[in-house]
Amino acid sequence: MIARSPAAARTERHEAEATDRDRLHHDRGHDLAALRSSEPRAHYNRRRDGGERHTPALRNLFSKLLGCLYHCLRNRTLYDAAKAFPERLTLAA
Repeated sequence: MIARSPAAARTERHEAEATDRDRLHHDRGHDLAALRSSEPRAHYNRRRDGGERHTPALRNLFSKLLGCLYHCLRNRTLYDAAKAFPERLTLAA
């Protein structure tokens, strides 16, 4: 085993993290595939309009979709976007 200096190890780690970031940005188009339907897109937009940044809003959307998948598999039902993302009711003040 070759001994490396701490500075060399930091440089390698930094390069690996930069590569991961580049890969993440390159693959960005795949995570937006869930936003092609109007109901998930509206949910994502509501989260963004509420002040959330892209990643937390997308994470919330995927969590919601994963919950929907679990529900559908558990209950042997088909996915229905209208049930998964019901219209938001606005309460009169």
